[in-house]
Amino acid sequence: MTTSTASILPAPDVAANGIAIDDAIASYRRNLRAENKSPNTIHTYLAALNAFNAYHRSRNGGAGR
Repeated sequence: MTTSTASILPAPDVAANGIAIDDAIASYRRNLRAENKSPNTIHTYLAALNAFNAYHRSRNGGAGR
């Protein structure tokens, strides 16, 4: 990656819209609760997101916290 390219890419722990991944997951949790999703659905969705986030951090030097 060149210096000019690196300066335009978001940090590994930041989504394309500029929000931190952990903050996006927390926002999604609030949204699921607001939509009255079942506790099991919320648990399943968030478990998958947290597993992906852990994988992402492991591949990007701990980013995503």
